[in-house]
Amino acid sequence: GLVSTISSTFSNPFTMARQLLSLDHITGGRVGWNLVTSMTDQEAQNHSMPKLPEREARYAKADEFAKVMNQLFTSWNSEAFSPDRKNQEIV
Repeated sequence: GLVSTISSTFSNPFTMARQLLSLDHITGGRVGWNLVTSMTDQEAQNHSMPKLPEREARYAKADEFAKVMNQLFTSWNSEAFSPDRKNQEIV
């Protein structure tokens, strides 16, 4: 399996959910994720920020990030998409 480390300080949940769901599909369900808030101002500077937000703000954002990710993971109904290659039109 694959486990990805994601910083909620510098990422957005929609993009991360799409990437993780793609990995989930590719690996046959063998994917995990490690959510972090980042630790150093050097990381912030890599993202054009002078310094990291305060710890309380980072953890509040991480909590919301995790909730949104979980909602995005469960928003997809695999039965809503049923490919029919035999009757598919070529445009």
